[in-house]
Amino acid sequence: MPRQRSFTITETFRGKTLLPIIDINLQRVRSSGRGLKFNSLPDVTAACRNKSPIASPAARKSVFLQDENGRKISLSKKRRIKRLDGAKTILESKGESLVDLSSMGLDSLATEIGYLSDAVELYLYENKLTALPPQIGCLKKLQKLWLQENSLAYLPDELEQCSAITHLDLRHNKLEGPFPGAILSLKNLRQLLLTYNRLTDLNGIGELKALQTLVVNSNNLQGCVPDCIGELANLQTLDLSKNRLTHMTEEIKNCSMLKRLLVDYNQIRELPSAVGNLSELTILGIKYNCLTELPNELISCTKLTEVNTEGNEIDHLPEEMLARMPQVTSLNLSRNMFRQLPSQDPRQYSQLKRLALDNNALEEIQTDIFEQATQLSLLQLSNNNIRILHGNVCYWKSLIELDMSYNQLDQLPDTIGELTNLEKLELTNNRLQSLPKSIGRLIHLNYLELEFNQICWLPSEIGDLEQLRVLNLDANRLPRLPTAIGKLANLVQLKLADNLLQRLPPQIAFRIKSPNFSNLMPTNLNYNLTQGLPRYKITLVAPLEKKSLEPIRQSVKEGSNIITTMLKAQNSILQ
Repeated sequence: MPRQRSFTITETFRGKTLLPIIDINLQRVRSSGRGLKFNSLPDVTAACRNKSPIASPAARKSVFLQDENGRKISLSKKRRIKRLDGAKTILESKGESLVDLSSMGLDSLATEIGYLSDAVELYLYENKLTALPPQIGCLKKLQKLWLQENSLAYLPDELEQCSAITHLDLRHNKLEGPFPGAILSLKNLRQLLLTYNRLTDLNGIGELKALQTLVVNSNNLQGCVPDCIGELANLQTLDLSKNRLTHMTEEIKNCSMLKRLLVDYNQIRELPSAVGNLSELTILGIKYNCLTELPNELISCTKLTEVNTEGNEIDHLPEEMLARMPQVTSLNLSRNMFRQLPSQDPRQYSQLKRLALDNNALEEIQTDIFEQATQLSLLQLSNNNIRILHGNVCYWKSLIELDMSYNQLDQLPDTIGELTNLEKLELTNNRLQSLPKSIGRLIHLNYLELEFNQICWLPSEIGDLEQLRVLNLDANRLPRLPTAIGKLANLVQLKLADNLLQRLPPQIAFRIKSPNFSNLMPTNLNYNLTQGLPRYKITLVAPLEKKSLEPIRQSVKEGSNIITTMLKAQNSILQ
């Protein structure tokens, strides 16, 4: 069998197999208009070197072969895979103290990395690295190594030689199993970030005595936080959130410098009393665990500014806890089992700015205990069983947001009008039948949510809410709206579906896209008793004048059937 020969479309012409191609190129050259004459093959070849044949994109990616029968066949070229290892950039960075190889799409790291003996900071984040070469150990001066967002499954033993490293970022990699032994030799390490890996334990972590920040959230840590964590006397931030931890070690008491302790989204059933030794603690995150109570010793953490216990089974707080923690400004007790507000000592709310007690089992609110809550700006009480507000709500005068949705309120106190700083009031899904006239004094109110109540009457004072932008009255029992509602010039959304409306006041008209009308978000009158109204979306506009109808008349003249229908319906309503 004769050996097959191959060539590409751009090869130097050779052999008889290319004669047809030469004939084609000969014609091209002769037709170029230069008046040249060619009498021999060498002449043509020389000319073609100066004027290469035009190949299609498909041809440039193909290889032409000749089979045993002399037939020409074409095969696609196999694209040479070019591996990116950053060798060129590495060599160019030799002698530099800061080397940036981030976001280069590197799938491997060139062995030349060992030449960067002067590097102090090395950025390798956002690549496709699956391993580090042994030569990484040659970087004796390296202090900061950023490896986040790669696909590293292990760390080489040679990393131990980089003993000067103080900051190591390995977030979003594929490290799994026991804690990497190579890290335990980095005795100068102060910051270690391991978020989004698959580590199962922290054994040996106590060897990193200089560690100040340890973040190992979103891994597969299980069981008890190891006792060796207590050997990290310099630790200031410990984040073990989103794992499967069930217990916190008593040795945590030795982390006396700890300022942030975050163990959210675990399965911890009890906090040890030793947590009271953390006198520098400012933030405690324990949400979504299985806690039934907080230790009394917690009141010794007088520097706490934020406590979040959301998503546990707690029904009370330690006696005078908040009163003993004067710096706590944010307290989240949502989704627990509180049946009454924590403690009756008014002092405990004096420093609070945000209090969340939604999704509990509260049945009544004694507003008097907020007597000293002069800084409270956010109060969330939704999804409880609150039937009545006892006392004077004027103690909530500093509130900007009040959420009492999904309760069983059947009325609001007249003193609600004293909450003059209120910007957002949510009362969705209660049993309200009306609103007090004092509602009109909420001059800064932007949002008023009243859907799914039993409201059958609105006071005309609602028109005094000059800053109101959203008014939700869906699913009530309103037979009519007060004409004063037309004064709400800043309103951008009005919801009226599922009421008993039969007629609309003159201040309400159909939404028409015209500069003469206010540009408000549309709503509808579906599920009302407005038989004469078509199911078009409507909106609030300024009081109608004859001149404002001129654009509509013009549209009607141009043959707009929709506008005609809308005008007829409007006339029947405004009569």
